[in-house]
Amino acid sequence: MGIQHDLARETWAVVAPHAAGASDGRARTEVRDSAAGGPRGGECPAGRLLGLLYWPILVKLVADWWDDPNYSHGFLVPVFSAYLVWQRRAALTAEVPRGSWRAGLPVLLVGLALLVLGEVGAERFLAASSLVVVLAAFMLLHLGPAIARRLAFPLAYLLFAIPIPAVAFYAIAFPLQQLSATNAAWTLDLLGVPVMLDGNVIHLSQITLGVTEACSGIRSLVSMLALAVAWGALMFGRAWATALLAVAAVPITVIANAGRVVATGLIGQYLGIEYATGFFHSLSGWVIFVIAFVGLLGVYVLLRRIPALQRTPEPASAHPDGTAGERPTGHWNAAVKPSARVLVSAGLLAATFLGLQLRGTGEAIPLRKPLSAFPATLGEWQAREATLLDGDTLQVLRPTDYLVRREVDPAGRTLWLYVGYWDSQRKGAAQHSPKNCLPGGGWEPLEASKLTIPLAGHSAPLTVNRFLIQKDRDQQVVLYWYLAQGRPVAGEVEARVEMVRNAIFRHRTDGAIVRVSSPVYGSLPETTAWLVRYVQVLYPALGDYLPG
Repeated sequence: MGIQHDLARETWAVVAPHAAGASDGRARTEVRDSAAGGPRGGECPAGRLLGLLYWPILVKLVADWWDDPNYSHGFLVPVFSAYLVWQRRAALTAEVPRGSWRAGLPVLLVGLALLVLGEVGAERFLAASSLVVVLAAFMLLHLGPAIARRLAFPLAYLLFAIPIPAVAFYAIAFPLQQLSATNAAWTLDLLGVPVMLDGNVIHLSQITLGVTEACSGIRSLVSMLALAVAWGALMFGRAWATALLAVAAVPITVIANAGRVVATGLIGQYLGIEYATGFFHSLSGWVIFVIAFVGLLGVYVLLRRIPALQRTPEPASAHPDGTAGERPTGHWNAAVKPSARVLVSAGLLAATFLGLQLRGTGEAIPLRKPLSAFPATLGEWQAREATLLDGDTLQVLRPTDYLVRREVDPAGRTLWLYVGYWDSQRKGAAQHSPKNCLPGGGWEPLEASKLTIPLAGHSAPLTVNRFLIQKDRDQQVVLYWYLAQGRPVAGEVEARVEMVRNAIFRHRTDGAIVRVSSPVYGSLPETTAWLVRYVQVLYPALGDYLPG
């Protein structure tokens, strides 16, 4: 009956144990023969190696679900995926396993390459998502494309349990913060409450609300998207309807989160600050999620009115012929010796595991001087005062070391210097882009460009980002760049790529960001030229404090 082997039987034991429909005597005989004469599923080397290879990653994932409120729904995602597989049990047993070298082997190689790149390059999203690719490869290689197609959605749904990269997370979270603050301020003003909006900070007469990352709505958004996709898959069974429900979850979540900020503001304004914080604030998060769920329910009811969706979708557990027949015999329980596919799978998994173990997980932490010892005088500029970041900011940025201080030249012109350094970025800590942070402080970007600065004693110039920003009538010029293991780069993505490259070849994931800003003195070109002169003096002095 094609290629039936122990891995196919092991896969069936995992994805659809005890499928509906009692087997006849012949099936029971074949199962007994399989147990007596062939290797049992639990003895499959590929399955054991797969668990051994991904066990540390799964432990980190569970820790993320437990510690990170943004991904606490991760505990439910595998449960729902397993239910979807169980729902398809009869259709799966109706298929004959027809493994494909051509379809499975390339996908397996890609999945293992992603795993190695993620583990060695300190990119946790690549490492975790590679498991989905490897499982898809196992299905294609051992069970065949027909079975893999039936399991494609349950497998893809597992991606909702994997935290997205920090660069992407903050690129989404900061705009959501701004949107929530803007909508909340507009609503409060509409209700007659005196309000002033300063970036992500809402000032009322009795309370000041800072719309932080936790209040951005991204927690509810990720959870609501996972819920909407699961709901659509169960109730509609059609991709386009599920997509519509998922798209509707985005504005519903944004509106509901703005409502939470409005409610917090009204409670703090009229009842007291103590009622707007602590337990009541945490409780409001759950209340808003329930309200968003009711909104999603309303969209579902509207979608059900579409004629094409009024018919109940065919159960996924039905056989291809529409009957609810018994589980076919002879397809999944044949006693055969491990095929070449099992040996190749096990060999590739073992080679990957040994390679990762031999390379080790150690990281080189370069020696450097603390930024607190940075010179107080740089050329014509003199340090006047240093500033400490507040606790909330430190909790978000998590730098190993940092420096924030004001510098003044002989003419009395002031600029601000910020240097943030991370000795390791393996645990999720990373530089935050000013293009996201500055709007959060109420600064509106007016111009954005790249600027090339020649450096004495360096063959290559320094490329930095230049921003002209404005708040009310105040304008500032901002120059910033990243240092990826000593190499200056302007782009956020480029800095992340450099981090992965250096993690692979140099066992280092340290990085830094340098930002210089000042009010506009005279004209914009004059201020820019003044800051360029400062950067030309600053850059050589950073060498001992930001290792190359």
